[in-house]
Amino acid sequence: WPLGDQSAREFMARFYRTWLNGPKPKDLAVTLRETQLSFIQDENEQLRDPRVWAPFVLIEGHGL
Repeated sequence: WPLGDQSAREFMARFYRTWLNGPKPKDLAVTLRETQLSFIQDENEQLRDPRVWAPFVLIEGHGL
């Protein structure tokens, strides 16, 4: 489904904030999960909508 620019911007801002503010090295899968949970638990009903946070997946390759 289409993802709005504002939703993508907000998701990525939270993702990187979560990743940078944790212990290093922080696992990217854990960061993704924590970011998605922050949307699920958000006070803003629109941000809790799975169409905002569910399109994001992590694809890791060897050596990343």
